This record gives sequence, C-alpha cells and structure tokens, in this order.
Amino acid sequence: MECPELRPHTGQIAVEVSNTRWASDITSIKCWNGEKLRVAFVMDCCDRSIIAWRASKHMQAVDIEVLVQEALHRRFGEKLPPLGPL
Repeated sequence: MECPELRPHTGQIAVEVSNTRWASDITSIKCWNGEKLRVAFVMDCCDRSIIAWRASKHMQAVDIEVLVQEALHRRFGEKLPPLGPL
C-alpha cells in the first residue's frame, strides 16, 4: 500500500522556521576497547540544533521512542503542536 505524497521531495532539508522539520539519525562509534557506542539524536533542520540525544552501548526501539518524546517535550512542553506543521 502506497502512501500519498503530502509534500514534494525537492532534496532540500533546510527550512527557514524552527519546528517545521526535524531529522533524526543513529550511528555507532567503535571505542578503543572494541565496544560500540550507539548515539541517536533529533535535530531541528532550521538551525541544526540538537533537540535531544541518547548514547548507550545498547539501543532499542523504546529508547528511540523516549528520545522523540523528550524532543517534543523540550520544544513544546505539555501542549503538542497541531497535526501537520511538524
């Protein structure tokens, strides 16, 4: 089942207003002792500020869910924005 496109994909990620587009990523960093550290973050595409981040040897889906909840709370407090703008 295909999802209808809600916005055109122009290849440009940067936006002019904060809290209109966020990006997230996760990466692994190999440490000197051979262990891997996982680092995940949520970033505002306007000013590239890191809204929330997590680092751990083990990262699960629930950790990412908490990361997104933390980012939403830091930016909007208890009142979430209306559906659509973000």
